[in-house]
Amino acid sequence: MIDDNGTTLVLKLPAQMQKLADNTDNAQIVAGLKTLTPVVVKDIDGIKQAKNTQLDPSLATYRSC
Repeated sequence: MIDDNGTTLVLKLPAQMQKLADNTDNAQIVAGLKTLTPVVVKDIDGIKQAKNTQLDPSLATYRSC
């Protein structure tokens, strides 16, 4: 049945596997984002502060330049 198809399965398989990996990564990212508490920011400095202190707390000990 595969031989009747003009496309080689071996050529399509890597692309399908990459899509599967991307979808899995995206699902894990979305699940992680859903665990975060929303933060209201008013400007770009608020975004930077939220990123540095809440998304990556290890950066909170460093001063931004």
